Amino acid sequence: NHVSIDNFRYEVIDLSPVIEVVDASNVAITNGGAATTANNTDFGGACVTGETVSKTYTIKNSGNSNLTLSSINNNNNIDFSVTGIPSLN
Repeated sequence: NHVSIDNFRYEVIDLSPVIEVVDASNVAITNGGAATTANNTDFGGACVTGETVSKTYTIKNSGNSNLTLSSINNNNNIDFSVTGIPSLN
């Protein structure tokens, strides 16, 4: 984005971090999107007697400044769990 004022040209750069969640194939997962096999969010079926379905997602920063995660909250820890701490790479 550029702004010109009195023969001066200013460039506006957004320095905000941008959180992005992707699946194991690096396909972006959209907030509020329908569960699909295309982005690995359709968990399919699992027996209620202890069978598990495991999925891996990556939190990325596609913004222009550092993204700091202090915690990951899970409001449904009966059906879902976070099993790994995000790495810094």
